[in-house]
Amino acid sequence: MQPKSVKAEEQYRLATECRSSGLTDYQWCLEKGICPGTFYGWVYRLRQKEYENIPEPVDYFAAGDPEQNFVPFH
Repeated sequence: MQPKSVKAEEQYRLATECRSSGLTDYQWCLEKGICPGTFYGWVYRLRQKEYENIPEPVDYFAAGDPEQNFVPFH
């Protein structure tokens, strides 16, 4: 099954919402049911289309208690 297509204007709205939420991109995507890889693809393509004012991502450690959010790599 093909995933639903999301227009650039909606991608931009979601990217701005995410980056203004105070959550990391990953945390926000999980809450919204959006694959983080899809989200990063949107941001990349939006910047290619000159949507330049997309906020920068929240710093991982600024998003809460680093010990609580730490996920070790295996």
